[in-house]
Amino acid sequence: MIVSAEDITHAYTSLDNATNRVLQTQLYALGLKYELDDAISRAIAHGEIEGKNDSERKANTDTKFSERKTQLRIAQGEAEIANVDFELAQHEVSRVQALLRLLEVTSKLPGD
Repeated sequence: MIVSAEDITHAYTSLDNATNRVLQTQLYALGLKYELDDAISRAIAHGEIEGKNDSERKANTDTKFSERKTQLRIAQGEAEIANVDFELAQHEVSRVQALLRLLEVTSKLPGD
């Protein structure tokens, strides 16, 4: 139950690192999404996506941009993992804070 300065430092460092990782992965995924959407819009505008109806055009779009869509899914998955790591780091900080409060309360108890 004893909390060391190292435990506190580690918890907050982990939270800081997780926060940065969340921002990096989300920005990367958003950038890929923007680039994909822009490329699809340009392809449609230039008549590069053919098809008699929406489902054919969607299938052709999926085929033409399959590599980019895969990259986007991977980036979004990495962002989700980063979010989980961030939540775990938040819980660790909360745990350390609770132990510190407990230590403070128990040190003020009479008879100690």
